[in-house]
Amino acid sequence: MTKDTTYYLGNDDKEISRLALQHAVWRSAMLAAFETAGIGPGQRALDCGAGPGFVSFDMAEIIGPQGKITALERSTHYIAAITRTIAQRGLSQITPRQADIEQDPLPESEYDFIFVRWVFAFLGDPLAVLDKLVKALKPGGRMVIFEYYDWGAMQFMPDDPRLSSVKEIMIADWRKIGEVDAAKLILPAITAHGLHLASLTPHFRVISPTDFAWQWLWRFLLPHGQTLASRKVLTQEQADGFENAYKALEANPDARMTTPLLAEIILKKTRP
Repeated sequence: MTKDTTYYLGNDDKEISRLALQHAVWRSAMLAAFETAGIGPGQRALDCGAGPGFVSFDMAEIIGPQGKITALERSTHYIAAITRTIAQRGLSQITPRQADIEQDPLPESEYDFIFVRWVFAFLGDPLAVLDKLVKALKPGGRMVIFEYYDWGAMQFMPDDPRLSSVKEIMIADWRKIGEVDAAKLILPAITAHGLHLASLTPHFRVISPTDFAWQWLWRFLLPHGQTLASRKVLTQEQADGFENAYKALEANPDARMTTPLLAEIILKKTRP
């Protein structure tokens, strides 16, 4: 097991709260993908990059008490959160495992189903991890991936250079540690990794200040802007200008945003 470290976006209680909101926004799409992929009772599943466990808890209801779920997570804080909820809800089919998906091994041909959401975008070598996950799948097993295809598709209407300029800086900074548009790396590599593309669904929304998804985006964007200022990636003037432009946008009932383009990828393992 590798040493616990703080994530690029943090892993404290504030981040758990943000992740809860994010999960609520995307839960219906995730459950629909589970149905399409054929996840069902009694299966063995891996929740890769489980965070505080929101996906694992939903998965447990589908797989049932006869199934087995490994909630793989690097963060000590998140593992503790998962463990508490397992005890509170009696979800004995979930086993938390503290591990780093890039550095630690996985058992081969172990899982009927693997779920990965917003993990590849933070990895140094996404395709090496994809290969590891494919080996962990049983023949015929399914993998569901949610990753951005084009984070830059997020647009502000009406636009404000204080918003669009900071967005580009955020993308450039993210790319220092990974590839924000990880789906562009995963999709061309599918066949070479012994996978079949069972389904590809784009998720792209036009949202207003009254939409639930608006909260999801800005709960990330505003604090992240201030974090980048504290790291000297942005000036404090840029971060404050970004926040002020957001407040003006949200106060406009005719304002709209487009969300980043998210790819829902459902794969089937074709090789032994």
